[in-house]
Amino acid sequence: MKLKKAGRAAMVATALCTMLFGAATAGAGTAAAAATGRLANYGAQQCIVSELSGNIHAGPCLPVTRLKQWIWSGKVNDAGGTTFVNNGIGNKCLDSNTSGHVYTITCNGSDNQRWVVIRRAAGSAFLLQNLETRRYLLQNSNGLYSTQSEQDLNSRVLRWTIG
Repeated sequence: MKLKKAGRAAMVATALCTMLFGAATAGAGTAAAAATGRLANYGAQQCIVSELSGNIHAGPCLPVTRLKQWIWSGKVNDAGGTTFVNNGIGNKCLDSNTSGHVYTITCNGSDNQRWVVIRRAAGSAFLLQNLETRRYLLQNSNGLYSTQSEQDLNSRVLRWTIG
């Protein structure tokens, strides 16, 4: 009986994780199972570090720690496909508001926590666009993060590598 319950619980957990946190692949409009990796800014060559307080800041990508690991999902190059970016500790999701502030708060499923993953050319770094605000995630020169409206989408501070 315990095996049956565990199996059903595992199926439900897998389905929920796939629905919320399944990983995007490089192909257009495709999705896969949940993936964990670092979010590195292409221009600054630094990773997003999540603090338990909800603050985020830039830091070196090595050594790899739990505070630099993110669970992400969704579709690449599909306006209808969005992803949650979850820090994997404390169920905190990357969130943004119309003022351009970026932080983590408890995952709640809102559009402020959904990000469209855009790859403009094969092999290029990603853009992350907030679904609610339509603004793009960027790393500022002070090591903090914000979002900005569409300006120069070729700017390296707007580009991300995930893995």
